[in-house]
Amino acid sequence: MMCKVTLVSMPELIGDPMFDDLVEEYRIESSMDGMGHANWNKEMYAKLDQAGIMHLFAAHGSAGNLVGFMVVLLTVVPHYGALTATTESLFVGGRYRDSGAGLLLIKEAERFAKDRGAIGLLLSAPHGGTLSKVAPRLGYRQTNDVFFKGLT
Repeated sequence: MMCKVTLVSMPELIGDPMFDDLVEEYRIESSMDGMGHANWNKEMYAKLDQAGIMHLFAAHGSAGNLVGFMVVLLTVVPHYGALTATTESLFVGGRYRDSGAGLLLIKEAERFAKDRGAIGLLLSAPHGGTLSKVAPRLGYRQTNDVFFKGLT
């Protein structure tokens, strides 16, 4: 399958007929124990979009169907005083994972961030997941471990 990745607006992404199904699949797969189910907070995403912080990428298959998406936050990290891109969300539907859509999303986010002067892209991956195994082959190195403790 040939995929194409484009920078899209929030109305374009959430208006895609496949978006809700893809987000539901993402919610089921990505929910973290202790945080409850993932909940796409459209109001918060809209605020990040309006502030110019959030950038959305959509991967479409050869038939034009949405197969994946990536949300990138582009901000100055205060600790370093440097513009840095951070993946907030990255998801490719299960039946499209062999399409190369994930790699295309990451490469497009890297290009986008570099063109805007970011010093790097922080890529977050579920512990032990496919992305954590693929990322080192893409030139990423593990820099931190992230831990979570529920407080409710």
